[in-house]
Amino acid sequence: MGIDRRGNRHAPGLCHVKLSDLASIVGPRKQPVMRDRYVQPVPLLAEYLRLAEENGSITD
Repeated sequence: MGIDRRGNRHAPGLCHVKLSDLASIVGPRKQPVMRDRYVQPVPLLAEYLRLAEENGSITD
């Protein structure tokens, strides 16, 4: 799962993210997207979702 801000950055939505989609992304220095195995997201994605639903950013 990921947060999709493509449509409207002020109204993000949850979306499924395929690893193949991430693999196709190349940065400005031609570096691929890399996985950080040690990242500890704070707050968790579920908390971002709860807050967005609470303030009306996500309605469905």
